[in-house]
Amino acid sequence: MGFNIIRQDLRSKAGEFGVRQNPNREELIKGLTENPPKNKNKAKEIFEYLNTQQESFTDSDWKKLKDFEFIPIQYESKYLNIFFLPNYIYEFIHLFIYLFIRLNDFLRCVDFGTNANKFLAKCGVNYDLLFEDAHRLLFKSSRELWDLCKKNTKNYLHILEKINDVYNKFPEKKLNKDDVLIAIKTDSEGNNNYCIATVKEIYINDDKVYHKNLNPFTPPENLRDFYKFFL
Repeated sequence: MGFNIIRQDLRSKAGEFGVRQNPNREELIKGLTENPPKNKNKAKEIFEYLNTQQESFTDSDWKKLKDFEFIPIQYESKYLNIFFLPNYIYEFIHLFIYLFIRLNDFLRCVDFGTNANKFLAKCGVNYDLLFEDAHRLLFKSSRELWDLCKKNTKNYLHILEKINDVYNKFPEKKLNKDDVLIAIKTDSEGNNNYCIATVKEIYINDDKVYHKNLNPFTPPENLRDFYKFFL
């Protein structure tokens, strides 16, 4: 953020020199807005630090931050020096998500980690709205959502897990029997592998004998309760 810091070998003397442990809130806001991060790694580092300074910010500061452009956005897996207003991010996604941005790419680019995201949430970033769109698409056309994930089981699983995190905010719905979800299949060596399967092929059954003899498609363990809504 462009701040001068004391040399490592002099840090034990910082108090004697009158060096502050952290910049004040005005300096932090100025540093962020005048020198915003240019890539994901730097953004994550800065946002995580700013999250530790939340108590120093006032309501007026949070309102100001909502109108500043400091969040790097990813296009086609490349970070460009383009920044968006926190409270405009969702509107931008809603308008262009199906035209310019692969859903799974964008999910990665706005996810800077738990602590960094806490700071961004205070700035007005609303992640739940993004996943609400993914949730609607899941029930409208799970295969389209699967295609947006480039038919990658890891990416699709990530989105299902994120939808599950906020699912209690959405009304209950049912999937069609031919909709697709991530399932687990045990191979001949006893290893569990993620794969794609239709709703009608996935079973929630804890009977070990049944599982051993029939080896059905089963839900990922952390999504069992989520799947129970529509299996």
